[in-house]
Amino acid sequence: MRPSTDPGARRSLTSPGMSGWLEAFLACRGVERPDGRALYAYRCTDEEFGSLAEALSRNPPRGGSVSDTPIRAFVLYAAEWWQRKYDGRHWAWEPLLGALDELTRDKLNEELLRIWRETGTTIIFVTHSVPEAAFLGEKCLVLSAHPGRVREYVDVGFPSPRVLGMRDTLEFVQVTAHLRSLIEEAR
Repeated sequence: MRPSTDPGARRSLTSPGMSGWLEAFLACRGVERPDGRALYAYRCTDEEFGSLAEALSRNPPRGGSVSDTPIRAFVLYAAEWWQRKYDGRHWAWEPLLGALDELTRDKLNEELLRIWRETGTTIIFVTHSVPEAAFLGEKCLVLSAHPGRVREYVDVGFPSPRVLGMRDTLEFVQVTAHLRSLIEEAR
């Protein structure tokens, strides 16, 4: 199915609401709702990809929200990002999430913690961000460089539920300083 050239639908892609964005995106493709195709088959244009990133930064996914529309939009963004930017060398979330602004990334980190609390699932999250590792992790593994071996296993020890404001506490700064010093020594 070919994308629509309806200018009204294209203009809606700049509207502030995620629901309106997704409706316009689908309308440009001649469908009212997802039709079962793989996400990459919808083929975002460069303009749509840019406006989707902007819309997500204004309307990040939030846990417990009434609508799952921002989460659906993020999944579309992730699929498009991967198709456009993945370098084929290694699989990691870091490059994808690193492309988001800090506030959106914070909201996604909070959502990851909510999912973890609700499901009890073990999550292994690899990041190069020391504060993110300390905020998300119960335990952090610090690896040595060349060859990559476990240098130290650090029990972060922060209570749950975690809130973003904890990153401003002395305890958090001390943990991140310790992790950072281990990384520096491992180089």
